[in-house]
Amino acid sequence: MERERLAVDCLTALEEQGLELLMIYEPDQAFELLESTNRDYSTLPLDPRRVAFTRTNAFWMFAMKKGEVYAGTGVRFDDLGDETFDSYYRRTSQPTYGVPMAPTGRTAQTATPIAGKTAYWGDLISPKNGSKNLNSNHIMRLFCYYGQHRVFSDFRADYSYCFMRDKQFIRGAPQTFGFLSSRPFIWEWDNCPFPGGCPEWVPFLARTDFQALSYSIKRLLVDDSTPDN
Repeated sequence: MERERLAVDCLTALEEQGLELLMIYEPDQAFELLESTNRDYSTLPLDPRRVAFTRTNAFWMFAMKKGEVYAGTGVRFDDLGDETFDSYYRRTSQPTYGVPMAPTGRTAQTATPIAGKTAYWGDLISPKNGSKNLNSNHIMRLFCYYGQHRVFSDFRADYSYCFMRDKQFIRGAPQTFGFLSSRPFIWEWDNCPFPGGCPEWVPFLARTDFQALSYSIKRLLVDDSTPDN
């Protein structure tokens, strides 16, 4: 209940910034909003032209300002069972991206611990120049926390994760988006199949760490409501 109230507080704080949050479960409707941002590609695992979705295995979330997309993301759910994430990703890579992965000499030390019920975040849209705007980063933390809350509360995921370029990673984007841990991206292709460029990192959030993220967001909201002395 406390985390549900915190999620509601995030919605209230976003509304105070003139933002309306939309949860969308229809892929075609979500894709129309993505196209309205002039984004020239969709993350392949979230592209409704390639993947069949139901209301139980994906959602899209948008923060709207004056009828336009201010921020957005899509989330896809997969239950890996007892299969490791590395095995799952290697097995599904060719049908997803259309090209086989190249051998990389992966080791257990670099493998990600992601397992069980997973939530993949893609098509992350943040305000332009967000890395230079503290208010934008503040809004994105609230926006993404609400999404992480839905992932762990409604869909009961074990892990939430995304893929990220190094230039985003060094700007602190994982923390802004609510991912408290990271591993280097350890797969390679002869020809990169990612429309936005091959990632270098896999940021993730474990269910066991979601409470820590909640504490952080609670402090953020308290600090935001406390007048400067």
